[in-house]
Amino acid sequence: MRDSNLRYADFTDANLKSADLGHSDLSHAIFHRAFLRNVRWLDSSTFRNASFRETDISWVSFHGMGGRNRPSKPKHLLDPSSGGADLTDAIFEGAICQHTIFSRCLLVRANFRGADCREANFNHADLRNADFTGADLRDAEFEGADTTGAIFTNAKR
Repeated sequence: MRDSNLRYADFTDANLKSADLGHSDLSHAIFHRAFLRNVRWLDSSTFRNASFRETDISWVSFHGMGGRNRPSKPKHLLDPSSGGADLTDAIFEGAICQHTIFSRCLLVRANFRGADCREANFNHADLRNADFTGADLRDAEFEGADTTGAIFTNAKR
């Protein structure tokens, strides 16, 4: 599925274990209850308005710049070549996001209501106006993240 136009694709209940979604347009895609655990290399993919409701994305990396390809110097948060996926307006409501790597991702207005984000990595992510109402954020990392306008009502920290 690498380098594909998968806008509006419906992956409800799909098993995408080990799928390569790199460099793909997954805007408005639906991943409800899909099995995405351990999927890697979602680099340079677009997930604008994608929905991950009740989906297990534990151990998934949306950063995509791991291992030997990691830049030696950190790039600016909003630098489009920073390696983070574009998850603007994505829905993670009730999703399992334990240990998920969202570092340097664009998560503007993302919905994490009631999500389990224990030990997730949001370092240097753009979380402006994201909604974490009722989310479990214990041991989650937010170093250098832009949380301007983000909502953390009843979130566990």
